[in-house]
Amino acid sequence: MNEKCMAYQWHLRVLPVLTAVLLCGCNSPHDSATQEQVEERIANARTRADHQGLAQFFEQEAQEARKRTVEHMAMSMRYTDPAWTGSEPWTHPRGHCDTLASLFEKVEQENKALAALHRQRAAETSE
Repeated sequence: MNEKCMAYQWHLRVLPVLTAVLLCGCNSPHDSATQEQVEERIANARTRADHQGLAQFFEQEAQEARKRTVEHMAMSMRYTDPAWTGSEPWTHPRGHCDTLASLFEKVEQENKALAALHRQRAAETSE
């Protein structure tokens, strides 16, 4: 099995789980698919439409993660209030918001990568 194929399979197995874990509790208005349903859609993706649907799903997940990134960045700025700036660095809430923003940014990037892989697969599929 070539390296590109192995990387593709890794993305398909690990990243949906990572997305679900990081976005746990976030109600995504675009698709109420459960983790099991997403995994089933991935496992059964054979046609161009299947891959286009998954690409759209991951694009929407990326948009949701982007929204969360922006929210946490805004919250981080709220913690510049003098009441918070005297806190010890390890307890300073701004750092938590910055970390969450960074994690959601990574989730966005990975979902975009998955969407691109499915768009590519759709283009390569004859059905």
